[in-house]
Amino acid sequence: MMKYELGFIGAGNMAEAIVRAAIDKDIIRATKIIASDPSDERRSAFAGLGTDVTTDGEHVISESQQVLLAIKPQTLENIGPELAAVNPTTQVIISIMAGVTETFFLRPGFVLVTIAAAFLANATLQLIGSLIFL
Repeated sequence: MMKYELGFIGAGNMAEAIVRAAIDKDIIRATKIIASDPSDERRSAFAGLGTDVTTDGEHVISESQQVLLAIKPQTLENIGPELAAVNPTTQVIISIMAGVTETFFLRPGFVLVTIAAAFLANATLQLIGSLIFL
């Protein structure tokens, strides 16, 4: 059983807005969220929300039912090996990266949900709420 319902790869402003709203709307408890980021400042911001934090994206992937990719598209290539560890039968990957198509992720059984930035505020929270209660 995975420890976290939702893990973030990248803890920038967009990820923080999603986490704040999800916690404020009681969609998910902060203790069920983990975020990885190389920045001490960003990890500190997330820790202040009550989430777990790490610099280890691999840990986030191995311990999270849903993994939300909140990174810049140019960073995606760097986390490819980490994403290879995703178990498509038990995990869902959610991407909010602009300009990255599903073909980058396609492999048999791999579940990827992409969300356009224009729909983030509402759609992401509804999606996360739906996925958490699967």
